[in-house]
Amino acid sequence: MAEPLRKLPLEEETELIESKGLSGPELTDTTPSPGVLAVETASTENVTRRAAESVGAGVGTAVREVRNSVRAGLDVVSERSQEASARLAEVADETRDRVQDLALEAGRVAQDMREAAIYRAQKLRRETRRFANERPLETVLLFSGVAFVLGVALRIWRSNHD
Repeated sequence: MAEPLRKLPLEEETELIESKGLSGPELTDTTPSPGVLAVETASTENVTRRAAESVGAGVGTAVREVRNSVRAGLDVVSERSQEASARLAEVADETRDRVQDLALEAGRVAQDMREAAIYRAQKLRRETRRFANERPLETVLLFSGVAFVLGVALRIWRSNHD
């Protein structure tokens, strides 16, 4: 991933000048002749061109590395989103199954409660008829007593709310 360190264009230019036998003090102390100036200008252009090509190649390599890294990152994101989507689908299916099971169980419980209430009502009706058939006088007295108590309670309530 990391590229080796490259020399800066100025360092390359300095090496090129030194390879021609010129050194730093010679350049400052003497005035170059027109031929040397032309060679120096040409070599500077070559160094500049090579530096530009080197920078361009480095930029191209960096762009390719970034592009490859982005593609790899997008692939990872895509895989993870597909995994998350699959897991969400599993959770949704499990939840749907559980809700259906709970709905069926609630229906069964409601049906059992309904049947129990019907059974109790029928049992109460049978016992009431049996009581009324076996003891008719007590049944009439019971209803009379309930009616009297209810009448007294209504009278008291009406007198407090008028």
